[in-house]
Parts: sequence; C-alpha cells; structure tokens
Amino acid sequence: MANILTITLNPTVDVASEAEAVRPTRKTRLTCTRYDPGGGGINVARVVKALGGDAEAVYLAGGEMGAFLDRLLGEEGLPRRS
Repeated sequence: MANILTITLNPTVDVASEAEAVRPTRKTRLTCTRYDPGGGGINVARVVKALGGDAEAVYLAGGEMGAFLDRLLGEEGLPRRS
C-alpha cells in the first residue's frame, strides 16, 4: 500500500482546447484538444507521484467516463482504485 492515500468523491476529466479566435455568432473551431484526469484527491496523488512520492488514488467512477478516467490514470502509471 502507498504511503499516501487520496480519496476523491467527485473526480473529473478536464478538457482543454485551443481556438484561433472566438467571435460572437460564429462557430468556434477547436484544435489540440487535451484530456486530463482531475479532482482534488486525484490531482494531489498526481503531484505527489510527479515529485517522487508514493501515492494511491481512490475515487468513485462509473460508466464510460469512469472507464476513460481510469484509462487516463493508467497511462500515467498512477496506482488507483475505483
């Protein structure tokens, strides 16, 4: 078991994109869309791991977004339980 255990009751998948311009009444085209796992405890566990610590994230997740969040955390190599 990890030295630090975080609990996230409201996890998220943060989405960020770039737009050349945002104008009223015109469609905004987005590029470079990025998805990151998020939520208080998940972010703490990610930072602890990035700084060389030992952390495990426990979070509530279900459905397709829960599977997507789990996959994102798996790609980062973060120990987790959902």
